[in-house]
Amino acid sequence: MGMKEIDEANVLEINMGEILYCIVNRIRLIILVGILCAAAVFIPMKFMRSPVYRSTTSILVHIQASQLSDEYAALATSSEVTKMTLDSLKLDCSEEELKRKISASTESGTRILKISVADQNPENAKIIADAVRDNLISRIRSEMKVSNIRVVKEADVPTSPAGKSAAVMGVFAGLAGIFAAVFIIMIRTVFRDTISSPDEVERYAGLETIGLIPSETFESDKDNQQFFAGYVAEAYSMLRTNILLCGEKITSVAMVGCTSGAGTTTITWKLAHTLAEIGKNVLVIDADMRKTGISEYCRVQTGQKGLADYLSGICEVKDCICPASCEHLYAVISANTEELPSNLLSNGKFRTLIDEAEKDFDYILVDCPSMSDAIDAVAAAKECDACAVVIQADRTKRYMVKSVAKQLVKANPGILGAVLNRFDVRKHKCYGNYYKRA
Repeated sequence: MGMKEIDEANVLEINMGEILYCIVNRIRLIILVGILCAAAVFIPMKFMRSPVYRSTTSILVHIQASQLSDEYAALATSSEVTKMTLDSLKLDCSEEELKRKISASTESGTRILKISVADQNPENAKIIADAVRDNLISRIRSEMKVSNIRVVKEADVPTSPAGKSAAVMGVFAGLAGIFAAVFIIMIRTVFRDTISSPDEVERYAGLETIGLIPSETFESDKDNQQFFAGYVAEAYSMLRTNILLCGEKITSVAMVGCTSGAGTTTITWKLAHTLAEIGKNVLVIDADMRKTGISEYCRVQTGQKGLADYLSGICEVKDCICPASCEHLYAVISANTEELPSNLLSNGKFRTLIDEAEKDFDYILVDCPSMSDAIDAVAAAKECDACAVVIQADRTKRYMVKSVAKQLVKANPGILGAVLNRFDVRKHKCYGNYYKRA
């Protein structure tokens, strides 16, 4: 991969349309997250936590406002005031617990001191607030020598719990959950750099999607196994149709995977099988001489010659062709070689093999090694009439697809399009409606 491709790999592409599509496509999940967050806050506040009531009383100290500081508020929670309150009311709590219930503050720019008491019993909150106020007044008069103190507001019995209601907090939590879900989806969409849909294949690689092979995760759904089998059969039928529509001039097609594990061998073999089912004579050539994959589908006998043997001049064309698992379907296995596979594929004999095979077969499908493993695929594709790119959905990087498409165009301008493998129909329902069950 050159420096240009490396630069492209590091480019962060932001598509607002794609972000909006992902958000709309996951709207049910977003709403569910909001409901769960709201319930997680509302239920404990409403049913599992005892309500707390707050009663407030105020006093006015007739001194210069500048002299009224936080020390008056601090006196409300001092040990002297709390002890006096405990003794006068005979409260069944500790001094520290009472201090936590009391709060006092001065209103900015005024001489008014507000004293609040929080308690689970609203009547107790009022009684304690009045007692704290009276005891505080007594302390101010004795210690501060201030006698001109007047009660501005008597403590009242609160009728509703302090703080925001469970319903309001539940709404805030629900909205926070929705915003968090949307944010996470946006971040994942922006930083996702893989191909996941036919639209992205065309957008990033400029290729038409000629085949959509469903994901195996869809197969794992027991209720949909029968439907999955039909969907796969229909998917390969559509791929076969697109190959047939290319015309009689296209008989040899190189199947090239962008990355290792894209499923190129499986797709090549199943496509060949569907062509054989309609009476087409098909030859599958395993051009991956580094690791063979086609041989497991064939009836390979001991001593069977392969592609490497032919390209090395050890055998003739007819000696390396073996029958496969069904009528009209034949294969050429790869065989091992100590020579560099790209050199063997470029020595001219590979094109001769295809020319000889075209006399007896309607279609020749070449299973090439992935472009991420070696350059052998370019050498094989160069000798074929056309080629198709196999992309693993949600796994193959966008820059990799661009790079593969550019390299193949240089070797063989006849790119038929892309086959998107392991495509998750459930994530992109618009592509699966045609096959939807009644």
